Amino acid sequence: MSIAAWLSWEHLVSHVRSNPVTTESRSSNRTDDSREGESFDVKEAASEAKSAAQERVVAGADAGVGKAADGFGAAAEKMRDRADQDDGLRSTLETKAADAMEKTAGYLKDRDSNELVKDLEEFVKAHPIQAALGALAAGYFLGKIAR
Repeated sequence: MSIAAWLSWEHLVSHVRSNPVTTESRSSNRTDDSREGESFDVKEAASEAKSAAQERVVAGADAGVGKAADGFGAAAEKMRDRADQDDGLRSTLETKAADAMEKTAGYLKDRDSNELVKDLEEFVKAHPIQAALGALAAGYFLGKIAR
């Protein structure tokens, strides 16, 4: 079960618990209109739960993107400090890596999670082989880290 589905289910359960169905509402004298109203209430509660869960997931993703951008910025700063202490080719490579990290940090800061997903989808459609190789490499390294 996904996080969004679980959060939606949790919200729905709490809504149902806070608005219990009484024995009067279960009576057989109830009209079909009242049954439809209750059905609508459940659908509305489920819709609200889904929206709330989506908002929490997006907010969490945006916070994660912000932390990643800050991390790239800090790493770029440290890399520049090292580049200033080194000479030659090593200094040049460190400066280029710091530039790339700063560019990535700026990219992440300028976009929210929805824009990042859209950009990723466009990249995968335009470059499927590179995307597959990148996903394979990321999976490999994440697997190594997780061990």
